[in-house]
Amino acid sequence: MGLRLRKYVSLWRTNLCAKRVETEKRNKNVLKKMKSKLKGRFLPASYLQDSYALHKFTQRNMIVEEYTREFKKLLIKYHIQEPKEQTIVRYFRGLDPK
Repeated sequence: MGLRLRKYVSLWRTNLCAKRVETEKRNKNVLKKMKSKLKGRFLPASYLQDSYALHKFTQRNMIVEEYTREFKKLLIKYHIQEPKEQTIVRYFRGLDPK
């Protein structure tokens, strides 16, 4: 009986793992679709255009500390993910040379 139970348990476990893999695949697809629909429904049409605000962002009349704080806020707001070197170049490009 012990051998039969082990075979049954092994079969049950294999089946459970296969179901989990299939469920995870379906969940990923559902999440992708939901994300796409949420973006379409709730992101403004100008979102991508607004994200370019960081490209045009300059220090103007702010002190360096204010500029740095606002720069960091824009990075977070627009979920900018780029190499650190590129972010540094973008930061310095916006600074007032004076």
